[in-house]
Amino acid sequence: NSIIWWDFKNTHNLKLVSEDNYDNNNSQDGKDKLLRLNNDELQIIVTIMDEPGIYYFLCSIGKGSHAKLGHKIIIEVID
Repeated sequence: NSIIWWDFKNTHNLKLVSEDNYDNNNSQDGKDKLLRLNNDELQIIVTIMDEPGIYYFLCSIGKGSHAKLGHKIIIEVID
């Protein structure tokens, strides 16, 4: 039951992807994660990870160019 609160400017996004797509900076299977609150300049996303596992997130802006620049993260949720 880990909860992460993300906030960032609208020049980025956040997608949950598979490990393979994370490694290849590909967001084709990307999913938005749960609660999203937007305004003109800011995005707020609340992610609830209620099962142990490894979660791969990346920014898909620029067809993966943001991910290639390091705009991605791996989070491991343990029991």
